[in-house]
Amino acid sequence: MESGVNELLEININKITEKEFLQERSSIPVLFSRDMNPRSYYIIDINGKKQWLIDQVDVGLENIPYMLYNKLNLLFVATTFNLYIIDYIKNKIVFEYDLITPCVDFFANNEFVFIICEGELLHFSIKLNRIVKYDIFSYALENLSLTTDMAIIILENGETIVIK
Repeated sequence: MESGVNELLEININKITEKEFLQERSSIPVLFSRDMNPRSYYIIDINGKKQWLIDQVDVGLENIPYMLYNKLNLLFVATTFNLYIIDYIKNKIVFEYDLITPCVDFFANNEFVFIICEGELLHFSIKLNRIVKYDIFSYALENLSLTTDMAIIILENGETIVIK
């Protein structure tokens, strides 16, 4: 992945133990999820440097959805029930939002970053730097197909939502 300054960016998100999390949390900022159990712990490493810890509700999702938006140097990260948008150059959270259902993935076009969750779809405006539309699905997400130019969301009732 390339950043806005034409530098190769390597992002790794790895699961860590609770003990490792407790040892690191005094020196590395933490992205939290709701206060529920059981918990899972992860570390975000950008270009070999430990940048953020993640303390999240463990709902059986073994990966942390994230997306790099190069044009604005933004890293979108979803813990189970929280969305964080981080300026990865300044290493600062620029936007935070509570999700109703766990995030599955992200999709972007020139105007929006779409936050695709199990039961909701958020439209984050790149220009306005905020969520401008919020859709609640009539049924839970059953299947998601992503290409470079579209996202196809299929709900449990067969309804299809296409984002270009």
